[in-house]
Amino acid sequence: TDLVLLDIKGTNEENYKKWRNYKRDGVISSIIFSSIQFVIIVLLLGLDVYSLVGNIVKNNPYNATLVTIGLYLFVDFVISTIQSYVNIMVIEEKYGFNNTKLSLFIKDRIKSLIISSFVPSSINKTASSIKVPSASVLAIV
Repeated sequence: TDLVLLDIKGTNEENYKKWRNYKRDGVISSIIFSSIQFVIIVLLLGLDVYSLVGNIVKNNPYNATLVTIGLYLFVDFVISTIQSYVNIMVIEEKYGFNNTKLSLFIKDRIKSLIISSFVPSSINKTASSIKVPSASVLAIV
């Protein structure tokens, strides 16, 4: 398959190897971070952290659910931020594809967090205005 791709107009062996190594590093990074996320979630479940958090607000099951989901989303956000940093600031820079400065990366992550915090609430408001149960909206999202 390597010879077939080298026949594409404008592609030489050096560019192809650079692209292949870039893709390989991206896949390896993805596998590593997915594994880390899996281990952290299993640890949170195994150490009964979600139950402990639920016991803190045990007087209201809705708040316990929101806190539990919030904890998961926080862990997911931290891991995805680190993964994005590695992909954008390390791997892309290694191959000369990165034009992003650290300050822009941080601003983008903050904007992403703000936008993602408003989208679920707007979905829930829309669902409540058309009388659809929130559980159905959660299943759709």
